Amino acid sequence: QTNKQAGAHEGAAETENQTLTAYEDFKGNSVALADWFVKRWKDAKKHYTREPVGTVAIIGYAKTNLIEIAKTYTQHDIELAIKGVFIQKEIYPQFTLSPEKMLELDHFSKFYNAGLTKTQLYNENSQKGQKSNKKGVTRNVGDL
Repeated sequence: QTNKQAGAHEGAAETENQTLTAYEDFKGNSVALADWFVKRWKDAKKHYTREPVGTVAIIGYAKTNLIEIAKTYTQHDIELAIKGVFIQKEIYPQFTLSPEKMLELDHFSKFYNAGLTKTQLYNENSQKGQKSNKKGVTRNVGDL
């Protein structure tokens, strides 16, 4: 019974941590938060695109946006948004070169939902008339 009680306590602590926002997890340390985010971004880019990663920096308004997002979302939620970026089959390159576009407050929730539901945000339906140079696909970046 002692082992069961100890195990129950550990499970409760784990559940409690999953409900903390990313900002709370890092105790407000924005440098540690940005470092964690950059690592997750690089890992996702390497996994999904197999392209060279290069330097990734979270500075200026992107850092401010990351802090605001981290006050609302958990680490897991942020990881889902990163996944939502890299699972897109047709996406403008600037979205994957740097996390700045994803961290725009009006874009983040769309990428989060895409990562959660494995949804393609870009499709072949004409939305804004912005054609890509790949296979004649029209990107509906205006929906982001």
